Amino acid sequence: AERFIKLMLKKNINILRAKILVLGLTFKENCSDLRNSKVLSMIEALSSYKCNIDVYDPHVEKKLLTSKLNGRFVTIPKTKMYDGIILAVKHDIFLNKGAKNLRKYGKIKHVLMDLKYGLAQSDSDDRL
Repeated sequence: AERFIKLMLKKNINILRAKILVLGLTFKENCSDLRNSKVLSMIEALSSYKCNIDVYDPHVEKKLLTSKLNGRFVTIPKTKMYDGIILAVKHDIFLNKGAKNLRKYGKIKHVLMDLKYGLAQSDSDDRL
């Protein structure tokens, strides 16, 4: 979370109330299992920066979220809306879209971070 925030600051994106889209919530790709998912901890850390966080994971049913989500679960993210996008889980649905289409969710100036090496290095602003 801190690395992502620093990346946003380098691009002169205001952190306070920044809109962030987290793609993926499960603990591994192409499954609906939330147990042991570290994504929830990352979202909690991001929310401490007063960011507005939307979470999109087509493998998770909203009614099955048992823990408190420090963000808003969305069924379809809006385009041109986000200051930052985090590819947190390598679901096929995200990888098949490709970086160009994932970036369509972002504003003109945004950050795309790939946590799982699902995209080519040149397609993201940073990856772990």
